[in-house]
Amino acid sequence: MALLRLALTVQLVLYVVAMVAAAFSGVRFVRLQKLAGSQRANDGWWQSAQARAATSHAVRPLWLAAIAILCGAVAPRLLGALHG
Repeated sequence: MALLRLALTVQLVLYVVAMVAAAFSGVRFVRLQKLAGSQRANDGWWQSAQARAATSHAVRPLWLAAIAILCGAVAPRLLGALHG
């Protein structure tokens, strides 16, 4: 019973991490949109090195969210396999 509780706790923590990472990604996306809005005079801005770096910076938390979701889905099975 204690192992099941631990597995559910680990899973819940990982899902919360995924939600927080997704929220950070949303905030970064809004900042990227504001930055792009300030660069309207230059139509090729999205192809610049600054834009590529900003996009990469905005998407990075989504990778963390995806990894946390996958680990959260696998955590109960892994802890169950360790127990039994």
